[in-house]
Amino acid sequence: MDKILIVKKVSFLILITFFSFNCSENENTQNIEKLVNTYPFSKLIELGYEYRNDTLFNEICNNLNDSISLNNPFICMESAIGIDSDKEDVRYIFFSYDFIPRIENRNFLIVSIKDENTILVNNEMNKISNIKKLTKNFISQPDSICNCYETKDFVFFGKVEIPKRGIQLSINIKNKEGLTKKEWRLFFNTMHEIISVYEEKRNEISMSKWGVKYDSLDLDKKIIVTEIANLIMFIFFDKDY
Repeated sequence: MDKILIVKKVSFLILITFFSFNCSENENTQNIEKLVNTYPFSKLIELGYEYRNDTLFNEICNNLNDSISLNNPFICMESAIGIDSDKEDVRYIFFSYDFIPRIENRNFLIVSIKDENTILVNNEMNKISNIKKLTKNFISQPDSICNCYETKDFVFFGKVEIPKRGIQLSINIKNKEGLTKKEWRLFFNTMHEIISVYEEKRNEISMSKWGVKYDSLDLDKKIIVTEIANLIMFIFFDKDY
């Protein structure tokens, strides 16, 4: 059946229709296989993230490569908050721009994937095993580059000072028909390492405020905690990289 997922950003709300399957895992896999070819690029990214260790991954990669070849030379995606009211679930999702967005002034951690063996963090060679630690340090340490903060008023919390920091993740697709399976896996694993830091931050906020883990919260509290955790992430696929 169809389900409405509310995508909540700081400044506006978007309504998007997704597909939900009340069936067995095998039937669910078959349904997703049929729909992969019809999904937009942003939904394929979500599927690749979710099924990066699944047998569906090859097909998702093929469709991602086909989608890249049909898109403009530059693809930009931005994080948003996805709210599933039926399951009382809040998760991070991404949507695509069909233009180069104007990115506001904030301090960014720059993560660049050159190929299946090369990751740069702020233009320095690194490896995926360090991404989580570097991200955690980035969002927890005092801001030494851009002392940018904003104060927001949240239900349950009152006024909270939020550092204006973000993540920029890019992957090189110049002169490529598509990315290899290993490159896609590295990309999604890098995404996972980054997002897991913000998921842990949500849990820390929940424990500090209510003494319970994030997953035990009701939907309204999950939404507020996710907003305070403040994942701001841009993903770039640049053919002119």
